[in-house]
Amino acid sequence: MMVRHNVRPSAFTFAGVLTALAEEARRDERAATKAAGELARMWDYDVRPNRVCHNLVLKAHAHAGHAREADELVENMRARGMKLDAMSLRHCLEAAGRAGDANLARRYFDELSSMRSSSGAQSRDIRDDCNMLVAALARSGDAEGAAAFVRAMPQEAGVAADRWTYNALLNALARAPEVDEADARARLRQALALYKEMAGDRDGGNVGPPDVRTYDAMVRLYGACGEWREALRIVEGVSCADEQLYASTVYACCRARQPRWAIEAARRGAAMVRRPLSSNALAALMAAFAREKEGAKAINAYRDVATFGNKRGAACFAALLVATGCSDVDDGEKLGKALLRGVVRKYEGRSGGDDDDEDDEEDIAAAASELLTGFEPVGVPDRAIFHAALTARLAWQTRVDSGAYFDDVLESMRRLGVVPDGVTHALFIRCAARSSVPSARYGRDTAAARLVSRRKAAVAQALRRAAEAGYGDDVQVKRAFERVMLELDDDEMSQPRRRKAAVARAVLFNSAMRATTEAPPWF
Repeated sequence: MMVRHNVRPSAFTFAGVLTALAEEARRDERAATKAAGELARMWDYDVRPNRVCHNLVLKAHAHAGHAREADELVENMRARGMKLDAMSLRHCLEAAGRAGDANLARRYFDELSSMRSSSGAQSRDIRDDCNMLVAALARSGDAEGAAAFVRAMPQEAGVAADRWTYNALLNALARAPEVDEADARARLRQALALYKEMAGDRDGGNVGPPDVRTYDAMVRLYGACGEWREALRIVEGVSCADEQLYASTVYACCRARQPRWAIEAARRGAAMVRRPLSSNALAALMAAFAREKEGAKAINAYRDVATFGNKRGAACFAALLVATGCSDVDDGEKLGKALLRGVVRKYEGRSGGDDDDEDDEEDIAAAASELLTGFEPVGVPDRAIFHAALTARLAWQTRVDSGAYFDDVLESMRRLGVVPDGVTHALFIRCAARSSVPSARYGRDTAAARLVSRRKAAVAQALRRAAEAGYGDDVQVKRAFERVMLELDDDEMSQPRRRKAAVARAVLFNSAMRATTEAPPWF
């Protein structure tokens, strides 16, 4: 409109647009990408972006958790000779914290500390920076690193820990990757020591008494140990319980395989906070039923999502797809495929059916249409939907050729702009080993041995594809490769030959990391 009226936009004009996009990035991460585009578009109008505009884009990246994009923008600012201020570095620190990039967060924290020491910053600002770094370590799962930094805060940063620091440390313990039950209980003991220290500080000190975020972390830690009764006992004694606390209680009950208590926690939470629980919590409820092989109950829970006052979000739909792999769901494979085609159409904004829908039976099409009713796609499709579709494929009982199905899944991801990650490639590896496989052991059957050999070739190609995408060192990919190769060796080899299998797997893995080949047809 300004161009139409021959009014030239200024940096102040673009700053207003960038401010709105930075706030929108809290809800939709695509707004951060739009903000970066607006910053580049300023040059088209001969407007030189100033530091304020750059900081607003960094703020959008911070809200969206785009650590790499924020780091690239800062390097671009430095290349142009633009001086960074504390706000620029804090936005980068926040972006790294939300993304869980501990190394990047530590680098910006050190740079920010040097700037703070020379400018005489207030202790409150320094403590906030420390809490952001602890949060980054928490999201990366480095509980030991977070605890070590908190202990060193008085000497390293000159400030003492406060309630937010303790909550971030508890969150780090709750997020730490689980090794075994002993490790989970060791983390619970550390958390209980911190919790008692907070509970004993009732005189208004730096730490202060526990708050709702403290209780939330404790509930998750109890849930990791399977102590769902203790989790429920904590919630019963909290007068300030919010939606997230009840959602964590649902998770705790689901982890302990207590779906019925999870339902009770979800209903009580919806009644107490008087607003719907998160769809992720209800998705965990559905996943608990699916883990117990009660797919029909998971599908019924999906139908009852509206009774909790919640919308059928992507997380719930992903759990629904996983439930189609349960043996108690009639025609689960046909229903799962119909649901995946339907949700892709919704994300693409199409209302009509595909040619493949004509092959669906009338009752399958009706069931899929009923389950898709009320599902409103928002923003970029959730990658978890496609992960769920592949997970369900692993559980489907029929032994049909998976090539066409993989091709459909990957093509849908490409059309919708969903980039496969390490978990996706791990699932591709697992599915490649399950294509057209009879359930009987092979022994010395020559034809079956050739089939296993073809499966190994497909797995190797899937592994090379993961390496080409930059996920060769991903833990999920390595575990999936080891798992399927063990299964294939068990199918193909007799007992005397299995001792050489570990060496063969190592050689295949190393060669796959070095080689680059054409992708298999279903990639």
